[in-house]
Amino acid sequence: MVIKRKQISAIAAEKIDLPEEVIDDLMSDFYKEFHTQASSMNHSRLNVIGLGQFYIVKKRLFGKINKVKKTLSFMESKESTSIAKYETRLNKKEEIEKMEKMHAFIVQEQTDKREFKKKHREQ
Repeated sequence: MVIKRKQISAIAAEKIDLPEEVIDDLMSDFYKEFHTQASSMNHSRLNVIGLGQFYIVKKRLFGKINKVKKTLSFMESKESTSIAKYETRLNKKEEIEKMEKMHAFIVQEQTDKREFKKKHREQ
């Protein structure tokens, strides 16, 4: 059974005696902030108090990079001169750059971790 956000709002509002709209607004603001932080790709981990840490998975990130690159190559193969399409292509390029930087960061993080473990095993 999947519980929807509205159902959670109703249950929480009933338990803490607040209007359901207030709880729903808080939840939507929380989700909006979470989504903003997750999509900004400032770090490979995102800590959410009460829920734990969320990690960017290298394999999925690599798949997403390839998918966006395919989309970009398809867009560039079409000859269009509209400003909106040009702006979309630029946004896709920026997105690819961000994801590639994050991929490099994750790879570096993993190699540092391996070296750290190797160094401490030898001691």
